[in-house]
Amino acid sequence: MATYGFKLLRVESFIGRGRKRQDFGKIGLLGLIEKDVAAAVERSRASKESSLGQESPANQDGSQPGEESEVDLSDLSADDIVSGDEDPVEGNEDVVAGDESGTLRKKKPDAVVQFEGSTRYRNALLIRLQYGIVGDHDYGVDPTGQSLDVDLKKRATTRHYRAVLITPDEGEAGFLAVEAISRSNPGSDLPRRLHQAADGHTYKLRTLGTVADEPSIKALMRDGHVDFVELIKSATDEDATYPIPVDAVLRFKLGAKSSYGDDILGHVRSWVSNWIDKKEDKKAINPTEEARDLASILWKGTKDLGFDTARVKVKSTKQAKTLQPLDVREGFVYDLGSKKLDDGAFFREVALVAQSVFSNNEMDMPLGWNEQVE
Repeated sequence: MATYGFKLLRVESFIGRGRKRQDFGKIGLLGLIEKDVAAAVERSRASKESSLGQESPANQDGSQPGEESEVDLSDLSADDIVSGDEDPVEGNEDVVAGDESGTLRKKKPDAVVQFEGSTRYRNALLIRLQYGIVGDHDYGVDPTGQSLDVDLKKRATTRHYRAVLITPDEGEAGFLAVEAISRSNPGSDLPRRLHQAADGHTYKLRTLGTVADEPSIKALMRDGHVDFVELIKSATDEDATYPIPVDAVLRFKLGAKSSYGDDILGHVRSWVSNWIDKKEDKKAINPTEEARDLASILWKGTKDLGFDTARVKVKSTKQAKTLQPLDVREGFVYDLGSKKLDDGAFFREVALVAQSVFSNNEMDMPLGWNEQVE
Protein backbone atom coordinates (compact mmCIF):
# COMPACT_ATOMS: atom_id res chain seq x y z
CA MET A 1 0.00 0.00 0.00
CA ALA A 2 1.31 3.42 -0.92
CA THR A 3 1.92 5.97 1.82
CA TYR A 4 1.53 9.70 1.30
CA GLY A 5 3.27 12.74 2.72
CA PHE A 6 5.34 15.72 1.69
CA LYS A 7 8.80 17.17 2.06
CA LEU A 8 9.20 20.86 2.81
CA LEU A 9 12.30 22.25 1.11
CA ARG A 10 13.85 25.64 1.66
CA VAL A 11 14.48 27.30 -1.72
CA GLU A 12 15.90 30.48 -3.19
CA SER A 13 15.80 31.97 -6.68
CA PHE A 14 18.90 32.96 -8.60
CA ILE A 15 19.96 34.14 -12.03
CA GLY A 16 23.12 33.75 -14.11
CA ARG A 17 26.28 31.74 -13.66
CA GLY A 18 27.17 33.84 -10.66
CA ARG A 19 23.97 32.56 -9.04
CA LYS A 20 22.95 35.99 -7.83
CA ARG A 21 20.06 35.54 -5.41
CA GLN A 22 16.80 37.28 -6.24
CA ASP A 23 14.02 38.80 -4.16
CA PHE A 24 10.93 36.65 -4.82
CA GLY A 25 8.53 39.57 -4.57
CA LYS A 26 10.48 41.93 -6.79
CA ILE A 27 10.77 39.46 -9.66
CA GLY A 28 7.18 38.20 -9.26
CA LEU A 29 8.30 34.58 -9.59
CA LEU A 30 4.96 33.00 -8.67
CA GLY A 31 3.21 34.77 -11.53
CA LEU A 32 5.96 33.84 -13.97
CA ILE A 33 5.87 30.16 -13.02
CA GLU A 34 2.07 30.11 -13.17
CA LYS A 35 2.28 31.30 -16.80
CA ASP A 36 5.11 28.84 -17.56
CA VAL A 37 3.06 25.89 -16.28
CA ALA A 38 -0.04 26.96 -18.23
CA ALA A 39 2.02 27.27 -21.44
CA ALA A 40 3.66 23.86 -20.87
CA VAL A 41 0.24 22.22 -20.38
CA GLU A 42 -1.04 23.77 -23.61
CA ARG A 43 2.06 22.67 -25.57
CA SER A 44 1.70 19.12 -24.26
CA ARG A 45 -1.99 19.03 -25.17
CA ALA A 46 -1.36 20.35 -28.68
CA SER A 47 1.50 17.89 -29.22
CA LYS A 48 -0.63 14.90 -28.23
CA GLU A 49 -3.55 16.02 -30.38
CA SER A 50 -1.16 16.35 -33.30
CA SER A 51 0.28 12.89 -32.68
CA LEU A 52 -3.17 11.30 -32.51
CA GLY A 53 -4.04 12.88 -35.85
CA GLN A 54 -1.08 11.33 -37.66
CA GLU A 55 -1.11 7.87 -39.21
CA SER A 56 1.03 5.34 -37.37
CA PRO A 57 1.25 1.54 -37.01
CA ALA A 58 -1.15 -0.25 -34.70
CA ASN A 59 -0.26 -0.42 -31.03
CA GLN A 60 1.64 -3.42 -29.76
CA ASP A 61 -1.53 -4.96 -28.31
CA GLY A 62 -3.35 -4.64 -31.64
CA SER A 63 -5.41 -1.52 -30.89
CA GLN A 64 -5.37 1.36 -33.33
CA PRO A 65 -3.74 4.74 -32.61
CA GLY A 66 -5.99 6.89 -30.41
CA GLU A 67 -7.78 3.85 -28.98
CA GLU A 68 -7.42 2.79 -25.38
CA SER A 69 -5.03 -0.12 -24.89
CA GLU A 70 -6.63 -3.28 -23.52
CA VAL A 71 -3.62 -3.96 -21.30
CA ASP A 72 -4.51 -3.51 -17.63
CA LEU A 73 -1.43 -2.29 -15.78
CA SER A 74 -3.14 -1.67 -12.45
CA ASP A 75 -1.33 -4.58 -10.82
CA LEU A 76 2.10 -3.73 -12.18
CA SER A 77 3.06 -2.21 -8.83
CA ALA A 78 1.30 -0.57 -5.95
CA ASP A 79 3.43 2.50 -6.57
CA ASP A 80 3.25 2.86 -10.34
CA ILE A 81 0.77 4.05 -12.95
CA VAL A 82 1.90 3.64 -16.53
CA SER A 83 2.22 6.64 -18.80
CA GLY A 84 0.92 6.05 -22.31
CA ASP A 85 2.85 8.87 -23.97
CA GLU A 86 5.40 8.49 -26.73
CA ASP A 87 8.85 7.18 -25.83
CA PRO A 88 10.98 9.95 -24.34
CA VAL A 89 13.50 11.16 -26.91
CA GLU A 90 15.96 14.01 -27.12
CA GLY A 91 14.03 17.22 -27.54
CA ASN A 92 11.00 16.10 -25.53
CA GLU A 93 10.59 18.96 -23.06
CA ASP A 94 8.94 16.66 -20.47
CA VAL A 95 12.15 14.67 -20.03
CA VAL A 96 14.60 15.98 -17.45
CA ALA A 97 18.03 14.73 -18.50
CA GLY A 98 20.10 13.01 -15.84
CA ASP A 99 23.31 14.56 -14.55
CA GLU A 100 26.81 13.18 -14.87
CA SER A 101 28.35 13.55 -11.41
CA GLY A 102 31.80 12.24 -12.40
CA THR A 103 33.73 10.34 -15.06
CA LEU A 104 33.16 6.94 -13.49
CA ARG A 105 29.99 7.69 -11.57
CA LYS A 106 26.65 6.29 -12.63
CA LYS A 107 24.47 8.66 -14.63
CA LYS A 108 21.29 9.69 -12.88
CA PRO A 109 18.29 8.18 -14.73
CA ASP A 110 16.22 10.48 -16.92
CA ALA A 111 12.93 11.54 -15.39
CA VAL A 112 9.59 12.76 -16.73
CA VAL A 113 7.96 15.81 -15.16
CA GLN A 114 4.78 16.59 -17.07
CA PHE A 115 2.69 19.53 -15.86
CA GLU A 116 -1.08 19.17 -15.61
CA GLY A 117 -2.12 22.56 -14.24
CA SER A 118 -1.91 24.86 -11.22
CA THR A 119 -3.98 26.71 -8.62
CA ARG A 120 -2.92 30.18 -7.46
CA TYR A 121 -3.05 31.40 -3.88
CA ARG A 122 -1.95 34.87 -2.79
CA ASN A 123 1.61 33.81 -1.91
CA ALA A 124 1.63 30.23 -3.13
CA LEU A 125 1.19 28.18 -6.27
CA LEU A 126 -0.06 24.58 -6.17
CA ILE A 127 1.29 22.71 -9.19
CA ARG A 128 -0.20 19.44 -10.46
CA LEU A 129 2.12 17.14 -12.37
CA GLN A 130 3.03 13.62 -13.39
CA TYR A 131 6.42 12.31 -12.34
CA GLY A 132 8.37 9.11 -12.95
CA ILE A 133 11.74 7.66 -13.89
CA VAL A 134 12.44 6.49 -17.44
CA GLY A 135 13.15 2.75 -17.56
CA ASP A 136 12.08 2.13 -13.97
CA HIS A 137 10.32 -1.05 -15.13
CA ASP A 138 10.85 -3.47 -18.01
CA TYR A 139 7.38 -4.61 -19.07
CA GLY A 140 3.72 -3.98 -18.40
CA VAL A 141 2.11 -7.41 -18.11
CA ASP A 142 -1.61 -8.09 -18.52
CA PRO A 143 -2.55 -10.11 -15.39
CA THR A 144 -5.23 -11.98 -17.39
CA GLY A 145 -2.67 -13.08 -20.00
CA GLN A 146 -4.99 -12.00 -22.83
CA SER A 147 -2.86 -9.15 -24.21
CA LEU A 148 0.76 -8.78 -25.22
CA ASP A 149 3.31 -7.37 -22.80
CA VAL A 150 4.06 -3.65 -23.17
CA ASP A 151 7.73 -2.70 -23.33
CA LEU A 152 8.35 0.04 -20.74
CA LYS A 153 12.14 0.21 -20.84
CA LYS A 154 12.11 3.52 -22.72
CA ARG A 155 9.09 4.95 -20.95
CA ALA A 156 8.47 6.47 -17.55
CA THR A 157 6.01 4.84 -15.16
CA THR A 158 4.42 7.88 -13.53
CA ARG A 159 2.05 8.92 -10.80
CA HIS A 160 0.18 12.15 -10.12
CA TYR A 161 1.97 14.46 -7.69
CA ARG A 162 1.44 17.94 -6.27
CA ALA A 163 3.97 20.61 -5.36
CA VAL A 164 3.45 23.94 -3.60
CA LEU A 165 5.80 26.90 -4.08
CA ILE A 166 5.47 29.47 -1.27
CA THR A 167 7.17 32.87 -1.54
CA PRO A 168 7.04 36.11 0.51
CA ASP A 169 6.19 39.58 -0.76
CA GLU A 170 9.80 40.54 -0.01
CA GLY A 171 12.77 38.31 0.69
CA GLU A 172 15.09 35.69 -0.75
CA ALA A 173 13.88 32.66 1.27
CA GLY A 174 10.97 30.51 0.10
CA PHE A 175 9.52 27.02 0.49
CA LEU A 176 8.85 24.25 -2.02
CA ALA A 177 6.65 21.45 -0.68
CA VAL A 178 6.74 18.29 -2.81
CA GLU A 179 4.36 15.39 -2.41
CA ALA A 180 6.00 12.08 -1.49
CA ILE A 181 4.35 8.80 -2.48
CA SER A 182 5.98 5.87 -0.69
CA ARG A 183 9.71 6.58 -1.20
CA SER A 184 9.38 8.67 -4.35
CA ASN A 185 9.07 12.44 -4.76
CA PRO A 186 9.90 14.91 -7.57
CA GLY A 187 11.91 17.29 -5.39
CA SER A 188 15.25 16.78 -7.13
CA ASP A 189 13.90 17.09 -10.70
CA LEU A 190 11.12 19.69 -10.43
CA PRO A 191 13.37 22.81 -10.20
CA ARG A 192 15.20 21.80 -13.40
CA ARG A 193 11.94 21.12 -15.20
CA LEU A 194 10.56 24.50 -14.14
CA HIS A 195 13.66 26.12 -15.62
CA GLN A 196 13.18 24.19 -18.88
CA ALA A 197 9.59 25.44 -19.06
CA ALA A 198 10.56 29.08 -18.42
CA ASP A 199 9.33 31.43 -21.13
CA GLY A 200 10.84 34.91 -21.36
CA HIS A 201 12.88 34.76 -18.15
CA THR A 202 15.96 32.94 -16.82
CA TYR A 203 15.21 32.69 -13.10
CA LYS A 204 16.00 29.34 -11.46
CA LEU A 205 15.11 27.68 -8.18
CA ARG A 206 17.74 26.11 -5.95
CA THR A 207 16.83 23.78 -3.08
CA LEU A 208 18.72 24.26 0.18
CA GLY A 209 17.67 21.17 2.12
CA THR A 210 14.61 19.93 3.96
CA VAL A 211 12.83 21.79 6.75
CA ALA A 212 11.45 20.21 9.92
CA ASP A 213 9.65 21.94 12.76
CA GLU A 214 10.66 21.35 16.37
CA PRO A 215 7.29 19.90 17.54
CA SER A 216 7.40 17.15 14.90
CA ILE A 217 10.99 16.24 15.77
CA LYS A 218 10.17 16.15 19.48
CA ALA A 219 7.06 14.05 18.89
CA LEU A 220 9.09 11.55 16.89
CA MET A 221 11.67 11.31 19.67
CA ARG A 222 8.91 10.83 22.25
CA ASP A 223 6.78 8.26 20.43
CA GLY A 224 9.24 6.55 18.08
CA HIS A 225 11.47 3.49 18.25
CA VAL A 226 14.72 2.61 16.50
CA ASP A 227 14.09 0.76 13.23
CA PHE A 228 17.71 0.33 12.14
CA VAL A 229 21.23 1.62 12.74
CA GLU A 230 23.93 1.98 10.08
CA LEU A 231 27.61 2.45 10.93
CA ILE A 232 29.47 4.02 8.01
CA LYS A 233 33.13 4.05 7.04
CA SER A 234 34.41 5.74 3.87
CA ALA A 235 37.10 3.97 1.85
CA THR A 236 38.96 4.95 -1.32
CA ASP A 237 40.55 2.62 -3.86
CA GLU A 238 43.96 4.25 -4.23
CA ASP A 239 44.86 1.99 -7.17
CA ALA A 240 41.97 3.25 -9.29
CA THR A 241 42.69 5.65 -12.15
CA TYR A 242 40.02 7.94 -10.78
CA PRO A 243 39.79 7.30 -7.01
CA ILE A 244 36.18 7.26 -5.91
CA PRO A 245 35.20 7.11 -2.24
CA VAL A 246 32.92 4.20 -1.39
CA ASP A 247 30.92 3.91 1.83
CA ALA A 248 31.18 0.61 3.67
CA VAL A 249 28.00 0.24 5.73
CA LEU A 250 27.36 -2.13 8.64
CA ARG A 251 23.61 -2.29 9.22
CA PHE A 252 21.73 -3.48 12.31
CA LYS A 253 17.98 -4.09 12.03
CA LEU A 254 16.37 -3.61 15.44
CA GLY A 255 12.65 -2.90 15.70
CA ALA A 256 10.31 -1.77 18.47
CA LYS A 257 11.19 -4.45 21.04
CA SER A 258 14.99 -4.29 20.80
CA SER A 259 16.81 -4.14 24.13
CA TYR A 260 19.29 -1.68 22.57
CA GLY A 261 16.62 0.80 21.52
CA ASP A 262 16.57 3.04 24.59
CA ASP A 263 20.36 3.47 24.71
CA ILE A 264 20.50 4.33 21.01
CA LEU A 265 17.57 6.74 21.28
CA GLY A 266 19.47 8.49 24.06
CA HIS A 267 22.24 9.31 21.60
CA VAL A 268 19.80 10.40 18.89
CA ARG A 269 18.01 12.68 21.34
CA SER A 270 21.33 14.37 22.06
CA TRP A 271 21.74 15.03 18.32
CA VAL A 272 18.26 16.54 18.18
CA SER A 273 18.83 18.64 21.31
CA ASN A 274 22.04 19.94 19.79
CA TRP A 275 20.11 21.11 16.71
CA ILE A 276 17.27 22.68 18.70
CA ASP A 277 19.52 24.27 21.34
CA LYS A 278 20.44 27.78 20.21
CA LYS A 279 23.14 28.33 22.86
CA GLU A 280 26.50 29.47 21.55
CA ASP A 281 28.42 27.32 24.06
CA LYS A 282 26.54 24.09 23.28
CA LYS A 283 28.61 20.93 23.11
CA ALA A 284 29.74 20.00 19.61
CA ILE A 285 28.69 16.61 18.25
CA ASN A 286 31.51 14.43 16.88
CA PRO A 287 30.18 11.91 14.29
CA THR A 288 33.19 9.59 14.74
CA GLU A 289 32.69 9.41 18.49
CA GLU A 290 28.95 8.88 18.10
CA ALA A 291 29.55 6.01 15.65
CA ARG A 292 32.04 4.41 18.06
CA ASP A 293 29.58 4.69 20.97
CA LEU A 294 26.77 3.13 18.93
CA ALA A 295 29.11 0.32 17.85
CA SER A 296 29.88 -0.34 21.51
CA ILE A 297 26.17 -0.75 22.20
CA LEU A 298 25.40 -2.95 19.21
CA TRP A 299 28.53 -5.10 18.82
CA LYS A 300 31.51 -4.36 21.02
CA GLY A 301 33.88 -6.06 18.58
CA THR A 302 33.29 -3.29 16.03
CA LYS A 303 33.94 -0.26 18.23
CA ASP A 304 37.60 0.05 17.15
CA LEU A 305 36.95 -0.18 13.40
CA GLY A 306 37.00 3.60 13.09
CA PHE A 307 33.56 4.31 11.62
CA ASP A 308 33.20 7.88 10.30
CA THR A 309 29.55 8.45 11.13
CA ALA A 310 26.22 6.72 11.68
CA ARG A 311 22.61 6.81 10.55
CA VAL A 312 19.64 5.87 12.72
CA LYS A 313 16.09 5.48 11.44
CA VAL A 314 13.48 6.36 14.07
CA LYS A 315 9.91 5.30 13.36
CA SER A 316 6.53 6.00 14.94
CA THR A 317 2.95 5.32 13.89
CA LYS A 318 2.76 8.75 12.23
CA GLN A 319 6.19 9.34 10.74
CA ALA A 320 9.66 7.99 10.12
CA LYS A 321 12.96 9.74 9.83
CA THR A 322 16.59 8.85 9.23
CA LEU A 323 18.88 10.93 11.44
CA GLN A 324 22.61 11.60 11.43
CA PRO A 325 24.75 13.27 14.12
CA LEU A 326 25.22 16.53 12.22
CA ASP A 327 22.06 16.59 10.11
CA VAL A 328 18.89 15.51 11.90
CA ARG A 329 16.57 17.16 9.38
CA GLU A 330 17.68 15.50 6.14
CA GLY A 331 14.97 13.45 4.48
CA PHE A 332 12.16 14.50 6.83
CA VAL A 333 8.71 13.62 5.46
CA TYR A 334 5.45 14.88 6.92
CA ASP A 335 3.15 11.87 6.89
CA LEU A 336 -0.38 12.17 5.44
CA GLY A 337 -1.48 8.55 5.84
CA SER A 338 -2.37 5.91 3.26
CA LYS A 339 -5.16 7.78 1.45
CA LYS A 340 -4.41 10.47 -1.11
CA LEU A 341 -5.88 13.86 -0.16
CA ASP A 342 -7.62 16.12 -2.65
CA ASP A 343 -5.83 19.29 -3.77
CA GLY A 344 -7.48 21.58 -1.22
CA ALA A 345 -6.78 19.28 1.74
CA PHE A 346 -3.20 18.73 0.59
CA PHE A 347 -2.59 22.48 0.37
CA ARG A 348 -4.07 23.05 3.83
CA GLU A 349 -1.74 20.44 5.35
CA VAL A 350 1.26 22.07 3.67
CA ALA A 351 0.15 25.55 4.74
CA LEU A 352 -0.28 24.46 8.36
CA VAL A 353 3.31 23.20 8.57
CA ALA A 354 4.75 26.12 6.60
CA GLN A 355 3.00 28.63 8.87
CA SER A 356 4.72 27.14 11.92
CA VAL A 357 8.25 27.58 10.55
CA PHE A 358 8.13 30.88 8.62
CA SER A 359 9.88 32.88 11.34
CA ASN A 360 12.60 30.26 11.81
CA ASN A 361 13.41 30.51 8.11
CA GLU A 362 13.48 34.31 7.77
CA MET A 363 10.16 34.52 5.95
CA ASP A 364 7.86 37.45 6.73
CA MET A 365 4.48 36.42 5.34
CA PRO A 366 1.36 38.65 5.15
CA LEU A 367 -2.02 37.76 6.62
CA GLY A 368 -4.11 35.85 4.11
CA TRP A 369 -1.04 34.52 2.27
CA ASN A 370 -2.83 31.17 1.82
CA GLU A 371 -6.10 32.54 0.40
CA GLN A 372 -6.99 31.19 -3.05
CA VAL A 373 -7.04 33.63 -5.94
CA GLU A 374 -10.06 33.12 -8.17
